[in-house]
Amino acid sequence: MTKTRAHPWEVTDEFWKRVEPLIPQPSRDPAR
Repeated sequence: MTKTRAHPWEVTDEFWKRVEPLIPQPSRDPAR
């Protein structure tokens, strides 16, 4: 995959590295 200008619906890896920790991850129900 060549790195091109990010589309509006795409997020750069650098952006995700900063934002991902801030996003609450849905915890999977262990009872399932």
